Amino acid sequence: MYNVIVQMGSTFTSNTFVKKDEHAFVPAGRRLEGHWSMDVDLLFLNFDPAFMRSIIEASDIEASRIELLSHSFLPDQYSGQLGRMLLREIHSSGFNTRLYAESLATTFALHLLRHYSTLQKGELSVTRGLSKTQLHQTLDYVHEYYAQDLSVAELAAVAHVSPSHFARLFKRTIGMAPHEYLIACRIERAKRLLLTEDIPIHEVASQCGFADQSHLTRHLQRIVGVTPGDLRKDRRNVLRLGRNVQDTEGTSIYTLK
Repeated sequence: MYNVIVQMGSTFTSNTFVKKDEHAFVPAGRRLEGHWSMDVDLLFLNFDPAFMRSIIEASDIEASRIELLSHSFLPDQYSGQLGRMLLREIHSSGFNTRLYAESLATTFALHLLRHYSTLQKGELSVTRGLSKTQLHQTLDYVHEYYAQDLSVAELAAVAHVSPSHFARLFKRTIGMAPHEYLIACRIERAKRLLLTEDIPIHEVASQCGFADQSHLTRHLQRIVGVTPGDLRKDRRNVLRLGRNVQDTEGTSIYTLK
């Protein structure tokens, strides 16, 4: 808990005690000043007005009638979680960073609009999903370019929908977020390579779009429950069993002759 003196616009709030996951929301054009009597760790997130406007207009709502409201240090655990996830992703050097970060930013923006603006409840709801054609085009694109650092805007352009709505439409259609599906595609390709090719594991990771071998290992353990080394052992066991069966069959056939 921190003791803070805050000025938001022309309103002063003195001796405010700020706890973890409490946030101040400041619309564009307003000023926020704070004075701390001790060292504190703060996360400042700035959303481009054009980005917020695109999300509103994608719902067929006139952006000019929506106003974000000022709030001084309210408890909001969900915003805290999203902020920390965004921060970790921004500092991540791994692949898939852009797609995941854009999805998080869109989710965060929707949260702000739904809970800290003049929007009426339910105005930003989305009930439909992607059409079969849109879904097939998107999945085909992901399957072809899964090793690249795909973005929400790139996939939205393939499906011919707004980037601000694409992630929600995609998840509503197949039950997975775009970045989750992309990781799943990479894992399936990695499994195939590990079971059929003798290339080094770090090369498998690179070919499948993972940042490094540890990145591949982490996701493979999370999704499949095994390590790349475990899969390689299974492959050797399968091949050994296959050779034994072939030898037995060969002996039997030769004996029958």
